[in-house]
Amino acid sequence: MRKGATRNGLATAIPKYLSLTAILISSILFVHDRAELYKAEKEKESLKILAKERALEITEHVDTLDHKVRDWMKEHELSKFSNLTRSELRKVHWTSEVGGMIQEMRRAAIGEEAGGSSRLDQIKPLPGKKCVWRGCENPTQLTDQLIKNLEDEKRKRIAAAVSGKPVPKQGSASIGDLEQKMPDRIRIKGPTTDFSGNHPILALPQEKYSATSVSALVEGIYAPPMTGQSDGGAGKTCDGDFGIELMKRWRDLKAEFCSPLGQPSPKVGAPNKVSGSKIDCYVIQQTGHSGSDNMCSLENVVLDMAPYSNKDLTKKTMEDYKKTKHEDQAYMHFSQPVITGLCNVVGDKFNNEKLFPGWNKDWLWNGFKAVKDEGSRELACDVWEETPSMIVERDTFANMYHDTEDFWNVFLTMGILQLARDNTQILLADLYPWGPFKAIWTEAFGGKPPLTAWDMREKWGAKKVCFRNLIMGIYGPASSLTIMKKETKCVGSPLVRAYSDYVIRGLNMQAFTHAALAKPPTSVLVNYMARRSSVIWPERAFCDDRFFVCSEWSHLENRKLGRVVKNDKEVVAALQEMQSATFSGGRTMVFVDMDYNLLSFQDQLKTDCMTDVMIGPHGAGLTHQMFMPDRAVLIELFVDNSGANKHFHNMARWRGRGGNKYRPVSTQNPVNIDKIKDIVREAVNSIDITQY
Repeated sequence: MRKGATRNGLATAIPKYLSLTAILISSILFVHDRAELYKAEKEKESLKILAKERALEITEHVDTLDHKVRDWMKEHELSKFSNLTRSELRKVHWTSEVGGMIQEMRRAAIGEEAGGSSRLDQIKPLPGKKCVWRGCENPTQLTDQLIKNLEDEKRKRIAAAVSGKPVPKQGSASIGDLEQKMPDRIRIKGPTTDFSGNHPILALPQEKYSATSVSALVEGIYAPPMTGQSDGGAGKTCDGDFGIELMKRWRDLKAEFCSPLGQPSPKVGAPNKVSGSKIDCYVIQQTGHSGSDNMCSLENVVLDMAPYSNKDLTKKTMEDYKKTKHEDQAYMHFSQPVITGLCNVVGDKFNNEKLFPGWNKDWLWNGFKAVKDEGSRELACDVWEETPSMIVERDTFANMYHDTEDFWNVFLTMGILQLARDNTQILLADLYPWGPFKAIWTEAFGGKPPLTAWDMREKWGAKKVCFRNLIMGIYGPASSLTIMKKETKCVGSPLVRAYSDYVIRGLNMQAFTHAALAKPPTSVLVNYMARRSSVIWPERAFCDDRFFVCSEWSHLENRKLGRVVKNDKEVVAALQEMQSATFSGGRTMVFVDMDYNLLSFQDQLKTDCMTDVMIGPHGAGLTHQMFMPDRAVLIELFVDNSGANKHFHNMARWRGRGGNKYRPVSTQNPVNIDKIKDIVREAVNSIDITQY
């Protein structure tokens, strides 16, 4: 019995043992596999970080290429071809190519697939060197290689232009495809009547564009005045509310806030201290805004740069930004004055906090100190800055709508103070990285290279800097472009048209405008401005390991957007089919569906300049309508109950899109395809093809 029982017990125990062993082995293998997977993921993440660090280092070097290439072109090539026509010159200028390369690097930096086709992958190595861009040993090697390739390509372009042979298309392939689809858009060899008439800034040579003050470019030049009924503001007329008269009215409101004590510091042989300081502020009541808006010009003042080198302060600023999910912007809040001047405060000017909206409060209400003792050490500085410098704190850094508030405000401030591109330096005093709109800052407003907060720290460290003229710009949300909440009754602001031309000319995109064509085109380009969750959050995409430390944002993935058209693919397919339809008056329709998230800003602007009909859901992308031709139509789709906001209605009206040139469409989501097709067909047929 005992033997049988033992035998029976073994017979029962052995399978259990084997089963437990199998489970144990499986568990060990599972844990091993998970460990290997974890290890592989960590290695992959480490490689991404290393690649990002290299790409960011490379980007810093490549950011200088645009200017280097243009300088090289001017000094060694263009001087030999002074007789080239405007069109030929445009063919050999390819600033956007460098921007495209930088975009490619940024995409690699954020861990996108490395195996795809890229212009950078096609760059040929230097003779005797094996370096291709992902295999370059150091940024300098890549920079040398890029410059060599750019120079070779430049020579080919110039030779092609001179010989009259075809020149390779510039920008993205889709831009080239667009131009091929519209053979009626023949670019001329000189400015047209429309260039010099309705859009005079576009006709200016670079030197005159850069050296002439904004006020001189606009006042008495851009006409006619606005039409429509005043919106009941202090300006009393449409022009006084939103036109050129607004700029003049703002200038006339100049008031002294701090009167000088002592003689102004001499411009030659100035001592390392300030005297004769002065502050003039321009407080205005804008139409559509119940509060006061302000801009101030300071003369002979000291700015303490130490806060930018204060790691505790910059760290806290970024921690607050992250903790509040960017509700608390990347602005430093000063606990003590950072600006000092030898002047006497006028009355109770600095007692009214409401006169200093937004970040103006940090710099002037909290940050300014008037000193009356000429011998005070607080008036001493380490270095003088003679260029008029404008402090701007951006209303975020990667949103076309909110960033346009700042672009507009800088343009308007330059007009009020009668400043030119060449004699103005922009100080982006927030802690944001450059973001996707660097080209506007460096080209349209970059006569003197703009400086970010990090650049300011690198240039001046913790020094005290004496400024001959320091300007406190207009608070972003106080922009007259966006401040109106109700529908405007005013149409056609010459100031808004001038702003559009100023940006287009600054980025050298005037050759892509309708005004540069030999005659108005019969082709009508329909641009679908889609909203798609196609990019990761900008904090991760544009972090630069400066104030925005990349490891702090590595958890962010693709950004989920609201107001996305649910049947987006069906809309695209339907509009593509419409290209074969017949339209009145010999019109032809060309459709383009470009994801602006994936384009360089230069290519975005090129597309804007060629677009006749823009259609898309309410969102920041519709701000691009500012750069469309005069004859163009904007169709705004109000999906998901987004119809309350009137921003793009007002922008379109002020840009001159009266009547049916702005078409609001409230629609369900998914949208009705037949309804969309009917709306687009009506818009195409409404385009005046005899006009630019």
